[in-house]
Amino acid sequence: MKPVLHYCHQHFNLISLASLLLIIPLLIFPYNAFPHLALGLALLLLIWHWSGSGGPKIRLEDIPLLFLLGMTLLGYAISIDQSLSLPRLWGIILGLIIFFILRNALSAKFQSDWMALVLVLLGLSMAGIGLLGTDWGQVRLFDLPGLYKHLPTLIRGLPHSNVFRNDDLIGPRMVGITMGIMAPVVLPMLAWHKRPWLRALAAIAFLLMAGTLLLTQSISGLLALIAGTFIVLLFVSRWFLLLIPIVLSAFVGLVMTIGPETLGTVLLSVEDVGGIGVVLRLDIWSRAWAMLWDMPYTGIGLNSFDAIMQQFYPGYLLGFTPDAHNLLLQTALDLGLPGLIAFLWFLISWFVKVIKGIKKEDSLNNRLLLIGVTAGVVAYLGHGLIDALMLGSKPTFLVWVLLGVGAALTRSQETKPKPKLYQWVLAWLGVPLIIGIIALIRPASLYINLGALQAHKLLSPFPSAQISTQADVEPARMNLEKAIEMNASLRQAHLLLARIDSLQGDFSAAQWHYKLRVALDMQDPVTNYNPAQRLRLFLNLQMPQEPSAELGKIYRAWNIRYPNRAEGYVLNSILASQYQAYPLKAKSLLEAGIKAEAQPPGLLEYMLRNN
Repeated sequence: MKPVLHYCHQHFNLISLASLLLIIPLLIFPYNAFPHLALGLALLLLIWHWSGSGGPKIRLEDIPLLFLLGMTLLGYAISIDQSLSLPRLWGIILGLIIFFILRNALSAKFQSDWMALVLVLLGLSMAGIGLLGTDWGQVRLFDLPGLYKHLPTLIRGLPHSNVFRNDDLIGPRMVGITMGIMAPVVLPMLAWHKRPWLRALAAIAFLLMAGTLLLTQSISGLLALIAGTFIVLLFVSRWFLLLIPIVLSAFVGLVMTIGPETLGTVLLSVEDVGGIGVVLRLDIWSRAWAMLWDMPYTGIGLNSFDAIMQQFYPGYLLGFTPDAHNLLLQTALDLGLPGLIAFLWFLISWFVKVIKGIKKEDSLNNRLLLIGVTAGVVAYLGHGLIDALMLGSKPTFLVWVLLGVGAALTRSQETKPKPKLYQWVLAWLGVPLIIGIIALIRPASLYINLGALQAHKLLSPFPSAQISTQADVEPARMNLEKAIEMNASLRQAHLLLARIDSLQGDFSAAQWHYKLRVALDMQDPVTNYNPAQRLRLFLNLQMPQEPSAELGKIYRAWNIRYPNRAEGYVLNSILASQYQAYPLKAKSLLEAGIKAEAQPPGLLEYMLRNN
């Protein structure tokens, strides 16, 4: 027994790395006890590591990741649907486990050829899964039936993959983003590695990933590939920085040649394939900003974007939308501003260390690895400008692999002195201080944040939710009313109070809050709800209309999308009677809602009797 224990202690790092082969699938497919087994194994490794290193030790660079973990747990706790949030919780925990195991278990003593081989094989395997498991019917830009119908789709019905059986293939968007992140990683090995067999394998991997990316027709994946490739070129020569002004000049020249109006007409048109992508993104970002404005400290809950948007922040044209289509916005919505700050803090410190490591590294192979992982992480951030492979989604374990490899290769170069006390104090108090400053600038934000979270749980699913007791309502009502007392222009606070009053049968109070909501919406409906229209007006592509007409289009869109909500008929009726001077139209709208049996019952009858 003793020789076995001695062998295990001597080869702890190797055992930790091997454990990842078990931990990763158990957390990517979190079925029943699988994630708990993986977490237990990770904790055993952690305790074992502490026992051999003299107890728990927290490094200065670990603090942002601890904040990230804390906000992840909070994001799960506040979610209105924890079944949606749980896979993301396990996904983020998996990423942190991967990072810490790789950072601590890998070292420069490991053959860098093996590390490079693993990254190349990861890219190859992801490309293979993408080719065999993508639903090519979802490809949107160019329809090539002669090609796509001959592509095999062998990966069907993955057990416990959190994908519905009737839609069990992978979306091309996610596959394209993954290819765009991983393809730049192998470029340095392809170009300069000393081993011919590894160069050849990297070339095959790159071609397969790039080809799969092109098949997905993913614009965000292409952006990721371009961003990562640009980083690789920068390490070849700083002269490639000239590409930035050249590309910008070419873009300006193209705009001037085509004309801003013509270009705007195409890019802001819902009739154009590219234009609908721009218009919908503007709509999504508008809703995301509105959520973040109301709930900056906690976010809305892990993986809750579509649920919160559909029930509480409907867009003008939006149907099902899984995320905010911007990585930083989505991270802030999932983890709150503290989580976003921690994420950016970690990334910045990682980039600083890796770039310094590339300059100091004597080994060509290690340098190529560092350049590759840097390119992959930049590609991830590059795609995040117009899309969001949110933290905790299945492919992001690859990003944590890249981060862990980069941290491991630079760890051996660390020669910093022990951090001073003031550095520890700043590290622990920095995020709370920033959040405290925001709270001082916007004191009402604390109350709207807390009140909105409480109201979301009370009102979900809307409009069929039922409020059981007055005690359930009071905390949310108190916080929302306090927020309005400090800032009367908080549109969402009025809407949530109106819904609470409606469900409690206090239709008079509900009507008052709905009227205030319409009055606030009238101040600038285009900017608040239709940013694409704001750009059209700026470019003189359309003539401005009366605010009531613009708001009417938005309210009608909501009413058509959610005909079972009495609220839509109420808002349209108030707008018609008070701002458009159409009393008969206001009455007919309420009658239409009654006929449609819109919920909650009684609200429309009350409005009809008292208007």
